[in-house]
Amino acid sequence: MNYCEALDYLGSIRYLGSKLGLDRLYPILDELGSPHKAYPIVHIAGTKGKGSTSRMVAEILQASGYRVGLFTSPHLQGIRERTQVNGKLISTGDFSNLIENISKVNAKHENEHGVATFFEVVTILSFLHFMQQKVDVAVFEVGLGGRLDATNVISDPACTVITSISHDHIKILGRTLSEIAREKAGILKQGAPLVTAKQRKNAFDSIKKVAEGLNVPVHRQGFDFNYIDKGITNDGQKMDYTENGYRIDDIFLPLLGLHQFQNASLAIRASRILKENGLSEINEEGIRKGLSHVEWPGRMELIYDGRLIILDGAHNGQSADALSRAIRRHVNKGDNTLVVGMMRDKDTRRFVRAMSSISSRAIITKVDSKRARDPYNLAKKFNRRFFETSVIEDPTSALIRALETTPRGGCVVVTGSLYLIAHIRTALGRFWCNRH
Repeated sequence: MNYCEALDYLGSIRYLGSKLGLDRLYPILDELGSPHKAYPIVHIAGTKGKGSTSRMVAEILQASGYRVGLFTSPHLQGIRERTQVNGKLISTGDFSNLIENISKVNAKHENEHGVATFFEVVTILSFLHFMQQKVDVAVFEVGLGGRLDATNVISDPACTVITSISHDHIKILGRTLSEIAREKAGILKQGAPLVTAKQRKNAFDSIKKVAEGLNVPVHRQGFDFNYIDKGITNDGQKMDYTENGYRIDDIFLPLLGLHQFQNASLAIRASRILKENGLSEINEEGIRKGLSHVEWPGRMELIYDGRLIILDGAHNGQSADALSRAIRRHVNKGDNTLVVGMMRDKDTRRFVRAMSSISSRAIITKVDSKRARDPYNLAKKFNRRFFETSVIEDPTSALIRALETTPRGGCVVVTGSLYLIAHIRTALGRFWCNRH
């Protein structure tokens, strides 16, 4: 099977959609040698920040001298981005060979368990690739929820992390924060320590109840550890990290926005727990070096192309609030132009309100997805906040118009969906590169 055939196979099972549950995975993983049990794993769930936190933990571990697997989703421009070892994407050859092996095993179990879905196969591929690459430790980001997510075959995590929880995917995970938090807390396992962001009370109460039932030690940001904002620098920002009896001052973080301090503090605490439980090479130098190397495309990403372009995949109210705060903190309060495309299932009210604090001008475009929101419908939402709004369905044309019409001192903010960010990054000729 070559790379194109591997992609064709994944396309052939993508129609199955997302089927939450784990029964299809176990027999396949067992036949492939139980790769999900072959190395220590940090398992990370949450609504916002789980991708950034996963990348931070991986960078700290790598800077400490470990060989590290990292599984994240979704990808921006290419599926191989999801599966990395020490910052290097899985090769097309390894990807193709693994898909071929998994497809054969998948077919053997189809009659009894049903066909493993696209996300399940890619998750299995990552477990297997990391085992073959003999990683010392791996970091797995949850795809959706936690309890029934394909990554939750992880039975004995070295540490679990739950980042900030807010309303998202309510038709699947529940309408209340308590229900959503309970689903996220499904990744907790007997006795394995949990690091959690400072949550709203009803969300934390749900997490705490699950943790108590499993004798899970809980390390809570804002209570057991915290960060201190030390201000912005020319190319990022600085923070102090504090916990009882331990402190690191002036940690440099290239990712922008106050919300990244919270993610970094979660990553540091998780790393220190790993150090206490066997990964003894982790130290302050590794923490500093790892965090200073973090890159996460499409998350408050700054590109200079005649005008400053900001790419951010904010797609709900909470992430839009974080984006607007980050722009006001790091960039300007100037006359900016938005380029926005969103999905149908996203709540736009809080999103539009947040965006109105950084711009009064929006160009609405169409995301390349069957779930895309009609741009003319979305434009009506923006018009209600007194935006100067126009519709250009083609995203590249929308970006060009924004660059042409944004006054000096302003910037172009592209946001609303990672699908849109992927389109624009490709149009600008920016792709993930192997740095390590």
